[in-house]
Parts: sequence; C-alpha cells; structure tokens
Amino acid sequence: MKKKMIAALLFGSVCLSALAGCGAENSSSASGDSSKSSASSGQDGSGLKIAVFIAQNTNEITMGIGEGAKEYGESIGAEITVFDAQYDQDTQLS
Repeated sequence: MKKKMIAALLFGSVCLSALAGCGAENSSSASGDSSKSSASSGQDGSGLKIAVFIAQNTNEITMGIGEGAKEYGESIGAEITVFDAQYDQDTQLS
C-alpha cells in the first residue's frame, strides 16, 4: 500500500511538472518584443489537445490531478482528456 501511495505521488508530481512546463511564459516577450500577441505565439492553448494518463482514479490524489488538469485546460482554452487505466496493465499500454 505504501509503494502504491508513493507511486501515485510521484506520478502526480510528474503530471503537474508537465503542465507547469507547458504554461511557462515566453521570455522574448518580456525582452521588448511585445508586437506578438499570445494568440499568435500559440500560448493561449486554443486548439491544444492534452491527454492525462492516470493508473487509477479512485483516491483523492489522483482525482485531484485529473480535475486540476481539466480546470487548467479550461483556463487556457485547451481540451484535456483524462484516461483512467483502473490499474489494468493492458489498458495502460494500449
């Protein structure tokens, strides 16, 4: 049980890191190149489709990860799909 909790926490931190990296600001706009809008540089998220894979979606941590990803996707205009493998290896691999 302890290994499963640690694995879920590690998985959650990886997912959150990936989302944080996708939402990073572009430093070129801060250096004086303000002629580009966020829509033209692709930072608004519109048209993006992001998949979040969760080994199981039955506890508060993994449910929070899925809901947080969906909320963040809505805030940037991206389509977020959360996949729940239900601890089935065949589902996780396919």
